[in-house]
Amino acid sequence: MSIAGVCTMLASGLSTQLGAAIGSLAFPMLGPVGVIAVRQYVAAAVLLILGRPRLRSFTRRQWGLVLLLAAGILSSALPFLADLFTPRRVPAAAFGLFMSVNPVLAAAVGVLVLGQQLDVAAWLSIAAIIAANAISILAKPRHA
Repeated sequence: MSIAGVCTMLASGLSTQLGAAIGSLAFPMLGPVGVIAVRQYVAAAVLLILGRPRLRSFTRRQWGLVLLLAAGILSSALPFLADLFTPRRVPAAAFGLFMSVNPVLAAAVGVLVLGQQLDVAAWLSIAAIIAANAISILAKPRHA
């Protein structure tokens, strides 16, 4: 049994409970899913502080793994939280408009960053999404 391992496990429990305490204060505003996210982020932050990896001695491969982990978190957790909390703060029509633009942004990143080639059907789909969004913005709402 390793002392470092025992300390890491204790820090893990402490950080999870600290996240629970912070989350319980924020429950009325965040709801259950938001509290779970807060708990996990607080736990990760505490473990990162306590673990303090020797960043200066990381090899190129280790930095690649760190960057992959960061990309995974930024590409999944943050958009999920944004999609979770945004509908509470913007009108439903605006939220639907923002969500419908996601495929266009994904295609743009694919073309500009990854150098992907899109076929005619993909470009027509993008044009249809942009046209539908323009019509929904320009159309005057009907009042019943």
